[in-house]
Amino acid sequence: MLATILSLGDIIVSFLMPIFYKNIPDIVQGKINVSKYSLLFFLLLFLLVGLVIGISKFLQQQLLLFGYSNLSYKMLKKVLLTDLNVLFDSYDIPTIITRLVKDTNKSVSLLGSYSFISLVKFLVIFIIGNIIFIKFSYVFLLVNILLLIILLINSCILNPLIRKLEKENKSQIDDSINFVSNSVSSLPAVRINESQSLLSGIFFVQIKKIIKNRIISSIFTGLYHSIGESLVFVAKIFVLLITQNLFKKEYVSFDDVIFLITLNELVSQSYKDLATFIQYIQNSIVSIKRVEEILQINRKKSEEISIEESQNVAIQIKNLCFTYSSSNNIFYNYNLSIFKGEHVAIIGKSGEGKSTLAKLLLSQLRPISGEIIINGDILNVDQKNIPFYMSLKENIVLNEPFDSFKFSDVLELSSLNNTIMQNQINIEENIAYMSGGEAQKLEFSRLFYHNMDILILDEATSALDKNSAKLIIENLVSNFREKTIVFITHDLELLSLVDRVIEITSYKGE
Repeated sequence: MLATILSLGDIIVSFLMPIFYKNIPDIVQGKINVSKYSLLFFLLLFLLVGLVIGISKFLQQQLLLFGYSNLSYKMLKKVLLTDLNVLFDSYDIPTIITRLVKDTNKSVSLLGSYSFISLVKFLVIFIIGNIIFIKFSYVFLLVNILLLIILLINSCILNPLIRKLEKENKSQIDDSINFVSNSVSSLPAVRINESQSLLSGIFFVQIKKIIKNRIISSIFTGLYHSIGESLVFVAKIFVLLITQNLFKKEYVSFDDVIFLITLNELVSQSYKDLATFIQYIQNSIVSIKRVEEILQINRKKSEEISIEESQNVAIQIKNLCFTYSSSNNIFYNYNLSIFKGEHVAIIGKSGEGKSTLAKLLLSQLRPISGEIIINGDILNVDQKNIPFYMSLKENIVLNEPFDSFKFSDVLELSSLNNTIMQNQINIEENIAYMSGGEAQKLEFSRLFYHNMDILILDEATSALDKNSAKLIIENLVSNFREKTIVFITHDLELLSLVDRVIEITSYKGE
């Protein structure tokens, strides 16, 4: 509302400005005899009107940017705090999250560009313009000196400094952006349903880093561009002064030209920027509306299981039908119950649907018909493991309170302590690279650290050597006896450690 009022005020003042400016050139050139007090009044009025336009434009831009950035930021937080089972009911949620992150970054980037630097630049340009109206002879010398000073400061001090700071800050921004993009792509692989814990503690902190770094970087960039724009403006004045000196006042309406340049700098560009902001807002409305639609999706609650069943059942599949094509049913009227605390191995030939079943349990795929009811929180480890772009410690602990004794225990249970010692990994530094086996050990460390109800392991030791895989699985089975564990595996030796073996065959009906 305030931005709208300011905008209307801008339009009204813009229409009134020619009235105030109409007689100033004649007054300054001596064509109209006025007292020095009247001249001072006109000049103060000129300054006041210009200040109103400049400041109102500045405030209008800040309001729009703060409002939109805040909207995107809150919506992003709301999305990231939503249950992942709901989010993965929509296939395009990673794209929507990424889009919101980019839109928020763009808003914040624009906010930094139009920070206090814009107001300072406006005041400097405006003061120069007013001096020109009063003292032409002194301005000629002043502009030359000012131009020389700005060139020297820009070339020798500010330019190298800003470039250095911008470069350092850009690397931090790139780190944060890489974290978000990598993390979004990691979500399907990690699939931790305690999304409140994961996303509020990790994504939200990183988004804050992005915004802080983006504002700093944008201020540096804005300062650099502001100096460049000021140089261009001073150069225009310099050329006009030479022209005015050569052709004399009667041939060049110098005051009118200065007025037009000032008006263009203060008003025209502001409306162009405003149009750009509106375009960004309109483009992101689609993403925000789509997110709101996703948040309205109602997930089936565990209360839908009967009272008798809910005491014992962890996973229940009723009349499940799923196919990738109309000619080949992967599952047809498939029924399955897995009980709390039960350790189950799902086996079968390649292509029979073992991994498909895991994706259906994790809401990565939608059944054509039937019901899948999950009574608890799931943690998944599979063959595709992409660490989050942060430290090894943060990757494991996520948003849980850090417990040094527990942390040491899980490193030992997952055999990751050997990897840390051998490769001299600093657990506080961001992970640059991990092999497939190291990444799987990291996933098991996270699994051991977090207290989840249901564990889905889809060929989770495929990248590990035989001895490491055997040790980790034995540790898992012995330490998580009360948890529900579903092994999807080709490893026949694993069958002796489970309570029940379920074979997936070509016909998966009941």
